[in-house]
Amino acid sequence: SHNHYDHLDYNSVKEIAKLMLNYDESNSSTTNTNTNTNTNNTSRGVQFVVPLGLKAWFQSNVPEAFMGNNTTVELDWHEQANISSCYNNNNDNYQDNLKNQNSKTSMDVRVTAVPMQHWSNRYGWDKDKTLWCGFSVVATPLEHDNRSNDGNDDCCP
Repeated sequence: SHNHYDHLDYNSVKEIAKLMLNYDESNSSTTNTNTNTNTNNTSRGVQFVVPLGLKAWFQSNVPEAFMGNNTTVELDWHEQANISSCYNNNNDNYQDNLKNQNSKTSMDVRVTAVPMQHWSNRYGWDKDKTLWCGFSVVATPLEHDNRSNDGNDDCCP
């Protein structure tokens, strides 16, 4: 939401990226609705949606091996990013889902950056140089059953 240390912690971001690298999400796509660009993320990794100006922090602080391709999207207030991804819907246990790839769900997630009254200041000399915002997240799961394992899995490769 902003660059204060209590909201943007290097070790936490790195752990999230490592955790998601182990979760095989091999074909996600992200669309920024203001620019109508669509990026297929064919490598594994985590996707971050961040306020305007923070993409550079992620690119310089999170090892590329954890990030995959095109995985950080910057948003200005009122901009949206649409993210499509897959997850296993067998149960709520993350570790069990890593092991069982039989049933997947495609989820369309719309993230909107919304205005809030705050400020940014990480180093003392960068006051208000990056945006601060809240996020509105709307997720729509689309059921997809891949139990046949026939290799024809257009939703969740």
